[in-house]
This record gives sequence, structure tokens and C-alpha cells, in this order.
Amino acid sequence: MIILIKQRAAVKTVLRIIFNLLTFTLMILTTVVYSLVFFLLLILLYLIPSKRYRSKTKTKLILPYCSLYYICFLPFKHCLSVTLHPDPAMPTLSLNNTYIMLSNHQSWLDVLVIITFLQSQTSCIKFIMKKELLWQLPFASWFCYMNNYPMIKRQKDIQSFKHDSDAIRVACQAMCSTPSTLMIFPEGRRFSQQKKKNKPTTLEHLLPPKQHGLALSIESIHEHLSGIINVTIIYRPQKTPIKNILLGKTQHIDLYYTLIPADQICKKDPLNPTNYKTAFKSWLNTLWQKKDKLIQEHHQQ
Repeated sequence: MIILIKQRAAVKTVLRIIFNLLTFTLMILTTVVYSLVFFLLLILLYLIPSKRYRSKTKTKLILPYCSLYYICFLPFKHCLSVTLHPDPAMPTLSLNNTYIMLSNHQSWLDVLVIITFLQSQTSCIKFIMKKELLWQLPFASWFCYMNNYPMIKRQKDIQSFKHDSDAIRVACQAMCSTPSTLMIFPEGRRFSQQKKKNKPTTLEHLLPPKQHGLALSIESIHEHLSGIINVTIIYRPQKTPIKNILLGKTQHIDLYYTLIPADQICKKDPLNPTNYKTAFKSWLNTLWQKKDKLIQEHHQQ
């Protein structure tokens, strides 16, 4: 009897691994195909002489692309165990509004999880991407580039800093005419204990947030901004490599999210701009301390 139970468990594990591998492969293939098709369509758009009609057609293309992109990721839901924790007091999100989405950065899976579980609730999610992905992730990254996803260099020299600022401004200007959700990871990199040691902080589960990209984004679209979607991702166990998921080892993810209304966002006051940088840093640090406390309380449950 015990041998039979073990055999059934082994068969179930093998089937789970096969399903996960097929799902992940299908997700990658469909993403590449959809991105290639829409990338070619965008190239054809530049044959339209009128900039106005070209912009309108481009807007109409991005909406079905986001829907198809979301469908590509649907099978991924069955590879993970995810619990959503929306704020009960949060107003309903709209596909026609412009948002900024903030999240802690725990794993490269963060992007997949956010698209899979939150894209259906908000406008098309655009990520700030590293410029080197243009060659490391062909087709999909090219489509993102042509649709004004901000491509940044993330280098410390003045020229790169100016380039990154301009890229964010251009992306935000495009969001004023086409409702989108700009995804930002203020920590700038994935969390690890080693990185935490290199940056002294009172935070236990997060890296200190960087304020420039977020402040610039808010300043660029503040008149169209409906709010900030504040996301907190918690993995159990905290380290969730992709091989564990592909090998059928159950991983659990808790996804907390709430909406910070536009009137509660720290914005630059034209009458008193001198204290803005200090006020914004304090506002963002307070937000991150609350996020860190939420993660700590979750682990203690």
C-alpha cells in the first residue's frame, strides 16, 4: 500500500514537471510570436504619412496586444500558488486610467507574477527596462522600445543619467495620450542579504528605495495620474528559483496591493519647490517602512 502511494506521488510529480515545462515553453513561444507580429505591424505604421493617424492606429494596436500578452501568461497561473490580498477599501481600478505601479523587487519572477495576476485589472503595464535587453531579448524588447517603454542605461555618469531621465519623460508623455500603468521597482535591483549589507538600512526585507525615477515620473504625468498602485510581493520560501517551479516544487506567493489616491501622492509645489526633494524622500521612505513592516508581520503569521 505504501509503495503504491509513493508510486502515485512520483507519477503526479512527473506529470507536474511536464506540465510546467510545456507551460513555460508555450508562454515563451507565444510571447515571441505575438511580439514579432505586432513589431512588424508597428514598422508598417510608419508608412502612414499622417502622424496623427499613425498615433491613433498605434493606440488601437496596443490594447489588443496587452490582452493577448495577458492571455499568453494565463497558463502560468497553474504553475504557482498565489494569494491575492487587495485592500478592501481600495476603489476599483480602471483599464482607462493612468497609474504608476510600485513594487518591492524580490525575484526576476516579479514581472511575470504582476502581469499574470494584475494586468487584467489595470491599463497596459509598461516596465522600465535596461537598454541592454534590446539585444538580449529580441522582438519583445523591440516592440517595447517602439511603444515608448523607458529604456535606461543605469550607469552613474552624467550622460547616462540625462539619457535615463529623458527616456522616462518621453514614456510619461506618451502615457498622457494613451492610458498606461508605468511599473517601477524603486529599489533598482533584486533584494538579497548581501546587497542589504552593502547598503546600511533599518529595513529588514527591502533595499532602500531610489527616488529620482519615481519623482520624475510623477512630475511628468501628475495631471493625468489617477493614483499609485502599491504592490508588495512576498515569496515562501523567500528564495524562489525558476528551476523549483519547473521541477514541480510548490511555491507560494502572496500579492498585496492597494491604491494610493492622487491627492495623497507627494508632488512638487510650484509655490514652494525648494523643500520638495526632502519631502518626497521622506514620503517614499515612510511608504517603504510600511511595506517592510507588512512583510515582517506576514512572516510572523
